[in-house]
Amino acid sequence: MDKKRIMVVDDDEAFTRIVRLTLEQTGRYDVRVAHLGHEVMPAVREFQPHLILLDVILPDVDGCELGTQIKADAAMSGIPIVFLTGLATGQKSVPSGFMRHGFRFVGKVMGAQELLRCVEENLQTPTCGSTGPEAPSDNKL
Repeated sequence: MDKKRIMVVDDDEAFTRIVRLTLEQTGRYDVRVAHLGHEVMPAVREFQPHLILLDVILPDVDGCELGTQIKADAAMSGIPIVFLTGLATGQKSVPSGFMRHGFRFVGKVMGAQELLRCVEENLQTPTCGSTGPEAPSDNKL
């Protein structure tokens, strides 16, 4: 069985280490990590991931703008992107399947089973062009 390639982009090294270990321990995923936005485009071209987990806020670029750049590149446009946000924690959470501008958003605070379920769902159902629920444009994360 071929492993699915997952790219995790987040400047929090502890977070990316946990995500990588959680996914790789299943034996189903090969994970590559990038901590800065400017590393992403060349890494995606080389690694050719099946899914990108992308932080909304990176120190050198806006994650949403980076996602738009990825989708605008013909060689990468078919790769599903799930945005990770630490802005939705505690009482304020991201609704299941929350989508905005064709992208799915999930809160960073999730357990291992939730992470695995999110990855599997997004590998099976592309996020862009999906018929999933689109959030009203005035919703804020």
